[in-house]
Amino acid sequence: RSRRVRHLLEFVFSSSSILAEQLMVMLRDGRTLIAYLRSLDQFGNLVLHQAFERICVGRQYADIPRGLFVIRGENVLLIGEI
Repeated sequence: RSRRVRHLLEFVFSSSSILAEQLMVMLRDGRTLIAYLRSLDQFGNLVLHQAFERICVGRQYADIPRGLFVIRGENVLLIGEI
């Protein structure tokens, strides 16, 4: 677990403008969020703002606004820049 958090921290701090970029976060429960990263801690917990949940069915998708979203680090499956 600590190696995963270390890689996450390296990813965030390797790009100085990561806080200004939109990110896609995939969660263990299958949800996909698009949002701006506001904060993260040593445990990989994330605070996202202007978040929306993207639901895909076939080639169609819908975005549901979620606003401020706090995610526990153990639930993060994937983070990527958009």
